[in-house]
Amino acid sequence: MIVLAQLAALFGTMTQDPFDFDFGRDAPELYAFAVPFGALLLLGGHLADRLGGRRMLGVGLTGLVAAWVLGGSDGAALIVGRVLQGGFAALVTAAVLTLVATAFPEPGARVRAFGVYATAGIGGAAVGPTAVEMEQKAFMGLVVILAVIALVGIRVLPKDRPHRTGTRLDLPGVLLGTLGTAALLYGSVKAWPEWGSPLTLGLLVGGAVLLVAFLGWQSAAADPLLPPYVLKDRNRLGGLLAVFLSGAGILSLIPFLGFILMAEFGYSPARGGMVAMAPVIAAIAVGATQVSPRLLRRGVAPRLLIVAGLVTTALGAALTMVGIQSGVAYGTLLPAMMLMGLGIGLPFAPLFATVVAAGLGRHTGAAAAAVATAQTLGTSLGTALVIDDGVRPWWALVFLFLLLAGLVAGLMVTAKGGDGQALDAQ
Repeated sequence: MIVLAQLAALFGTMTQDPFDFDFGRDAPELYAFAVPFGALLLLGGHLADRLGGRRMLGVGLTGLVAAWVLGGSDGAALIVGRVLQGGFAALVTAAVLTLVATAFPEPGARVRAFGVYATAGIGGAAVGPTAVEMEQKAFMGLVVILAVIALVGIRVLPKDRPHRTGTRLDLPGVLLGTLGTAALLYGSVKAWPEWGSPLTLGLLVGGAVLLVAFLGWQSAAADPLLPPYVLKDRNRLGGLLAVFLSGAGILSLIPFLGFILMAEFGYSPARGGMVAMAPVIAAIAVGATQVSPRLLRRGVAPRLLIVAGLVTTALGAALTMVGIQSGVAYGTLLPAMMLMGLGIGLPFAPLFATVVAAGLGRHTGAAAAAVATAQTLGTSLGTALVIDDGVRPWWALVFLFLLLAGLVAGLMVTAKGGDGQALDAQ
């Protein structure tokens, strides 16, 4: 059910071939979903803490279905519909991550659940070519069906109690976090091809200043959205930075790869998105839901898995791109692609579990939303850099982001292994 809910939320981002520069990455039809989606994640996490993750998931899915069904097909109605879809998708994503952290009290089960969540999110991005080429009505129908099934399935989730009843909404924190994130996301949209334009620089600098102000307010607020102890923890801060950098690497690469396979091998959208990328998705699932949780349970330190996974991903991605540029056959690429997929699957479960470990109590939703926000910001800024015509080869940036993420995790994530208990005790 959680997988279906997350897929329904994320499918709204799959609306354009990333190489279709004639349409323009800064077309309102595209960023009208992405900006509110990323900007409202913190609010979604805060509401999940105050009202309960299960309740917020129901609200988010109901709103998502209504926004897709009632949204227009062109003009202003389309833009309004996309904004609403992005906003409700943010509520769904924040609620899903909160529920993963709270509905699975046993550490090993929680790590596996984070692995399933990561597989759904990254695997959904991998089928981008298929989603982009679907007719609008068929695509809308797919999203609505997934959301309705997830909505019906909510009743099987254990009831959760709100942790922050009787407390005030951190309105200044919500506004600073939302506006800062929105400015950075919109700035990354406008960055290509005008990185040096006053508008782009103003948005990026202004967004960064607002997020710094947000962090300052969290230290002063009586009942903060994201309390200072969350970010003062070395493991959680390192995990957030690694999620940001790995998002800039992995999630800016995966959508591109499906379209590259279409272009290089003449595949149809269905084959380029579903069939050609299926081995990568399968390898991600194995790494995230089987290998990573089992190694953690046997005492392997989280940072070893994170660093090994990111380095393996970088190696697999480099071999894949070199192979494509050398003109090798698809079958010859498979080992490198599957190596990349296995590497992608290894780090995300321990990263999410490190940041959203048990013991956060009434701030679990906010920490979960911070992870999703860091990943979204990294993906958006990374994509803006990757599609810049001045950077060649573009995939070298992906390689760099992954190695930086591994370096950060190796230096800052010091939690022990041992079936996840140490993650809970940090």
